[in-house]
Amino acid sequence: MNPTGLALRNQPLVRILVIAILLLLSGCLVGRDYEAPQSEPPDRWHQELVRGLETGEADLRTWWTALGDPLLDSLIDRAGGANLDLEAAVARIYQARAVRGIARGERAPDLDGTGDVQRTRVSDQVSSAIPPPAMRTDDFYSLGGAAFWELDV
Repeated sequence: MNPTGLALRNQPLVRILVIAILLLLSGCLVGRDYEAPQSEPPDRWHQELVRGLETGEADLRTWWTALGDPLLDSLIDRAGGANLDLEAAVARIYQARAVRGIARGERAPDLDGTGDVQRTRVSDQVSSAIPPPAMRTDDFYSLGGAAFWELDV
């Protein structure tokens, strides 16, 4: 038993763990002569970006062209060309909602109903050769219905 009262059964594992911790901590050390690197962008970038801002002539819709990076220009051109305009995006949202509504509507049965009421009246100007009916007004009622459910198995 060691002086701390803990039995070390797996000493190689403990040694590897201690070495790993020491290596990790040594990565955090910095020498006495350490100086932080100076990373300032070239002055021409700043001058290009602020040109026209004070007078209001700067075109902020294409601000990235002042950096003079052809790769960035091509990426932004590709993104703009592949992008859908707002109307097409809204139309796709409406289309997706309609498709979802159709899919949800097929879960329940279809119920159809019809109804009709008609009133007819025989004119008083009927010829005397045909005797008029006893009742001059007729009412007709019609009622129908149908139910349909297609099971999706």
